[in-house]
Amino acid sequence: MASLGKDLAAIRNKKDLSIDEVQQITRVPKHILHTIEDGSIFDQIRKNTTYIRSYVRSYAKAVGVSEKDIIRALDEVENNSYSGALNPSDDEPEENSAKQDTEPVQADNKEPQKTTKSEATEKKKAKPHKKSSSSPDPVSAVDWVDVGRRVKPLQPKSKVTTGLLIILLLAAILAAIFVVYHYYYNESDAARAPQEQSAAIQPEAPSDSLRQSLIPENTQPAIADSTPSSQDALGDTLTIAIYAANGRLEPVRVYTDILGQQNPYWVPQGDTIRFNFVNTVRIRAENQYDRLQLLFNEKIIRNYYQQYYNTESGMVELDRSIFNENA
Repeated sequence: MASLGKDLAAIRNKKDLSIDEVQQITRVPKHILHTIEDGSIFDQIRKNTTYIRSYVRSYAKAVGVSEKDIIRALDEVENNSYSGALNPSDDEPEENSAKQDTEPVQADNKEPQKTTKSEATEKKKAKPHKKSSSSPDPVSAVDWVDVGRRVKPLQPKSKVTTGLLIILLLAAILAAIFVVYHYYYNESDAARAPQEQSAAIQPEAPSDSLRQSLIPENTQPAIADSTPSSQDALGDTLTIAIYAANGRLEPVRVYTDILGQQNPYWVPQGDTIRFNFVNTVRIRAENQYDRLQLLFNEKIIRNYYQQYYNTESGMVELDRSIFNENA
């Protein structure tokens, strides 16, 4: 199958030009010249027609191909109809005929002149001079202005690429700053909230009257049939107290609708910790329910585990309705 790149490479070799010399003449990068000769550059000719045609025309001009012939060959490549119009083997008959025309015409009535050995040697030495004089100097034949004009369109593309890279880099930096800022302040707020809550809710020792009403230390909590009651009408905010009656609570976990989350609390034996709530309070004390007592309005909530323990959530769950019944 005919290949324009291979034909151009054959013409270059016939002109005794190296790929480095063509690169110096055209100023086209060497790797692009290689893609021209192996034909791989023409795979993208429909997408980058302007640049590819410019490179190939510069290459053709450097190796002595006429503008008209290379344009016709490029048109054939674009139409997938290139048939080897630039194949240098097509020029050999013309060179042979030219050589025949240059041979001296001998008269019919004269014998061919015999050439001595020394004259033949001189003719062989003079033959390369004929080739150099007939072919133009490829360096002087290059239109440097035309080559510069064709290569110049590559500059805006590189500037656009650089600009896009700078914009993407700035966007990445801004995104990193936002993530660090957001993460830092969220973490600091999350760390600050438990500290503020733990500072606001501290264990306290029960009063003497409360100690008298509580179960003595190291005994099992008594179970009564009564439900929590209150002599006065309930307010908007209710308070429940957890008393470590029979041992240290390690820890007890408490959720109220005011706290908004479940927090752990370590309560030494004999101390009390109080929690405010509006409608709901939930307490988790795995394997420790026999150590604590719950109090509402300084009165023990008896039988709380049997009445209010939710097996699905694993927590003792109290709400306002329990205390409203006896308000």
